[in-house]
Amino acid sequence: MTPSPAAFQVQELRIREWPLLVGVPVVDGRPVDGASAYAIGVTSHADDVPGAVWPTDPIAAARIEADWIAGLEARGARPRWSRVSEAWWWDGATLAPTLAVDVGLTDAAWRWWIDVRDGRPVHGERRTVAARGRVYPSSPFGGPAEVVTLQGLVSADALVGTYVEARSCDAWTLSDSLFGVTSCEATSHHAHPDAAGDYLFAAVPASPRDPMAEVGVYHHVDEMAAWLDAVYGLRLPYAPIRANVNFPMANAFFGDFDGDGVPELSFGTDEETGTDFAYDADVVRHELGHAVVALLAPALPFMGADEVGMDWSAGAVNEGTADIFAMIGSGDPLVGEYAGSAFGEPAIRDLSAPRRCPDDLRGEVHADGEVLAAFGWALISDPAVGADRTADLLFGAIPRYVPDTSWPTVGRAFRDAADDLLAMGVLDAAGHAAVLGHLEAANLEGCGRVVPIDDGAERRLFLVTAGLLGPLERLPAGVQLSIEVPTDAVGVDLRLSDLDGVDGMGWTVFGRVGEPVEHEVTDIPGLGLGFAVPEVWDWAVDGQDDTVLRVGAGEVPLVAGQTLYLTVASRNLGTLLPFDFQLGAVSVAAEVERAAEEPGTCATPVKGPTWPWLPLLLTSWRRRRRAPPGTGRRTPPAPRT
Repeated sequence: MTPSPAAFQVQELRIREWPLLVGVPVVDGRPVDGASAYAIGVTSHADDVPGAVWPTDPIAAARIEADWIAGLEARGARPRWSRVSEAWWWDGATLAPTLAVDVGLTDAAWRWWIDVRDGRPVHGERRTVAARGRVYPSSPFGGPAEVVTLQGLVSADALVGTYVEARSCDAWTLSDSLFGVTSCEATSHHAHPDAAGDYLFAAVPASPRDPMAEVGVYHHVDEMAAWLDAVYGLRLPYAPIRANVNFPMANAFFGDFDGDGVPELSFGTDEETGTDFAYDADVVRHELGHAVVALLAPALPFMGADEVGMDWSAGAVNEGTADIFAMIGSGDPLVGEYAGSAFGEPAIRDLSAPRRCPDDLRGEVHADGEVLAAFGWALISDPAVGADRTADLLFGAIPRYVPDTSWPTVGRAFRDAADDLLAMGVLDAAGHAAVLGHLEAANLEGCGRVVPIDDGAERRLFLVTAGLLGPLERLPAGVQLSIEVPTDAVGVDLRLSDLDGVDGMGWTVFGRVGEPVEHEVTDIPGLGLGFAVPEVWDWAVDGQDDTVLRVGAGEVPLVAGQTLYLTVASRNLGTLLPFDFQLGAVSVAAEVERAAEEPGTCATPVKGPTWPWLPLLLTSWRRRRRAPPGTGRRTPPAPRT
């Protein structure tokens, strides 16, 4: 076999339908309307085609594919990916049993139909449009824009490809509230090719009609999607996935933005800094990673509830997995350097340092997701494992995240995936041992959602308010805290400080000795979600300013030699609007008083029990920071990934 793209005339394939003939698609190779095009599916019944019997001893598909790829490489071609499928080739008179060999070359995707009886090429066809585009290889911070070949294009007029379609959002409704309306009501293509068919635009990130944003997001989504297809045979069932750009939001997300029931990837622009999320390849990979999780673990929830309280573990695992996909593509532990600079930070997340569960849980999906993501970086950076095997582990673990998602079950999912890869010979003994070592270091399998604060270090906890009064004004955080009170302790000072969020939000601390604050799981009618209601505690204290809460004074008793458990909740001070869900944070630290130390102040205790609370989906939140003087102004934002 001597395959050559030049051996065949490039045709435009007009797809009509794919009827099956004894279980195999039929391709009609006759010209349509006198043009040099081919229709698929003209023949729809076995009776219409004589000799419809698939050979009993065809040339093996693996041999045909290998020989064809070898022939292409011998002629200097560089296949990026390939796949094969059976197809009948009908020329109007005879029917040939063929293997359709799809190959992605550096300039385009091709399909050849090879007769399985003798290995003879029946027909070859270019399947994509050739075009060049100007993109940032990783982000504006990763070097100047480069001209690349845009792979997978199936349109000569706009950025529509096999895996992705890039569009701009022209009309939108946005809200700063966690439950506010966010929708894109109209889209269009802003990037159109020049006379040569190329997309060589300059960057105009502050413009709502920046065509380079479409080019960049197309390239980076296509690159990762082609890798997923080539290595794992994974294609989104709704491909090409829509990628929306050019709307004013300092964030990016995966979800249904246009209300058509199909999820998309969406990348906003920060109006204040002009930062365009579509320029950051880390952010693009992260969002596409969410699509992979949704496909492989469709039952993975965003939140849950149990006796410990609200449980954001599933959402955190989703976020951490998406970050691992970003790092597999970039090869470094800084996720979103360009995006993070809008907040005066070196990255959205720096995952180079190890995290341990539950010590590093904070009750917010992105913060808690760093536990899993840092574990992922430990695998990627370990020569015994590396990026490729980490990707294999992800694909083995993600389907095991469900149905009962918790940190221990997710840890077990990675252990089981490592065991499978070892048995398959994909992971060697050293790699397997490395995975288990990093798993133990992260303590995923032994993780609960109670964070010890005995070391005196300050912890930042995330809070949510629903803007409600009465029985629903207090909403508990996603993790509890614990202090091992020494037998010689005479008091414990709890410092609550730096409450950050909307005006009108305060806090409540619930305490219990010997056992965690107990929650009852309840459902809010009509919402279909479960929520944790604080049910059993020993005392509760309200506050809203920086406070030192003295445990061991007034109505807040101290029991030495026992573990003190704490739940911190948000509190609506009465000025927030109903169902205006907002995110905030508060810092908490503890100091044990021994001997003759001066006692601290005591806040006012709450009388009576706490109340049930309303559901919400937590999204990312962070305080905007400016770059320090002398560092220059580096532009962009953080993904709600």
